Amino acid sequence: MADDSAPQEGFDVFLDPPGGHAWGFPKKFDQSFGNDVNGWLLANGYPESEIAQWPDRRVPCWAKKVIKHESGREVICAAPVKPSEPRSA
Repeated sequence: MADDSAPQEGFDVFLDPPGGHAWGFPKKFDQSFGNDVNGWLLANGYPESEIAQWPDRRVPCWAKKVIKHESGREVICAAPVKPSEPRSA
C-alpha cells in the first residue's frame, strides 16, 4: 500500500509552522532530515520556544512541483500532504 503522507515523486515539500513568516517560512523541507521535523525547524532558525507552544505538534505542509511549459512559462502544481501523526516535543 502506498504511503498517503508522502508527496508524489518530483514534488518538494514545504513547511509553514505557526508564525513562521517571522523566520522566513514557508521553506522547502530537506529530506535528509528524515522524520526529524523539529531538528529541521531548529536548523532553519525556528525557535524551540515556539515549537513547545503548539498544542498538537502538527506543521502545515504541502507539496509543490514547478513544471516548465513548452511556451517557457512555469506552471506550479500544488498538492496537500496528509499530516503525519503529532510529533513529540
